[in-house]
Amino acid sequence: MKNQLDDLLENASRNNVSYFDFLHTLVLRETEARQANLLSKRMKSARLPYMKTIQRFNLV
Repeated sequence: MKNQLDDLLENASRNNVSYFDFLHTLVLRETEARQANLLSKRMKSARLPYMKTIQRFNLV
């Protein structure tokens, strides 16, 4: 979040964003980052041999 804070502050001041909307954006970005981090940790701890995406499945 600290990497994005300067950009968010600049954007908020440039576009006259309300305090509520600014905080809402901060909370959403932090939540998304934490969820992505948790998913990454879980995938790593699962020690799966490889990652198979939906595009790799043979759908008949």
